[in-house]
Amino acid sequence: MTLSRVPMLNPSQPTPPLNYIPSGVGKADPILLGSDYLQQVRQVAIAPDMIQLPDDIHQRLQINRWIGLHIDRINAQLKQYLTECQNCFKSSQQVAAAVLAAPLSARYGIDAVCNLQTTPATLLIDIGQIVPTDWQAAVVHEYAHAQVGSPGHDQLFRQVLQHLCLGLALPIPPLTLTVEQLSSWPPCQQQTDKFAFWTGKL
Repeated sequence: MTLSRVPMLNPSQPTPPLNYIPSGVGKADPILLGSDYLQQVRQVAIAPDMIQLPDDIHQRLQINRWIGLHIDRINAQLKQYLTECQNCFKSSQQVAAAVLAAPLSARYGIDAVCNLQTTPATLLIDIGQIVPTDWQAAVVHEYAHAQVGSPGHDQLFRQVLQHLCLGLALPIPPLTLTVEQLSSWPPCQQQTDKFAFWTGKL
């Protein structure tokens, strides 16, 4: 099942700096680095509770530790996908955006989100929900929202998404897709256990 990836707006949210880079694994406890990273991501999420860990304390510590050790590498990969999206447009047409990996709360029912109220726009991707081969697809969908500057899936969004998919050799959305189907395009295969990746089990 593919969850809809829909950007949301939070006009009252201040725009915090996107300046977090976990500094020097080995110089600090990875668990603390992971916890600090999630606190920083909450500042650029639409709502702080959008970033959520499981209730089990042992699992939470595992996730924080894994993030502290590996998040630089993961975010570098996501940033590469973002750069490829931007390169599909002329420099004068490119939209400033940042992308970060984060575990998203199940109650929102999404696997990725674009916050259009931060500067630059912030793409949050739950890499635990999506198989790694489809991370690019999630970034493409959310960048399309950033490029359009709108949370909807209207004709302009469809055109931008088609342009991105064509440029990146991804499946092009058929003209017959409904708005609901377009909200989950390109399709992403879901992981059975969303926390397995975040705890290093995959």
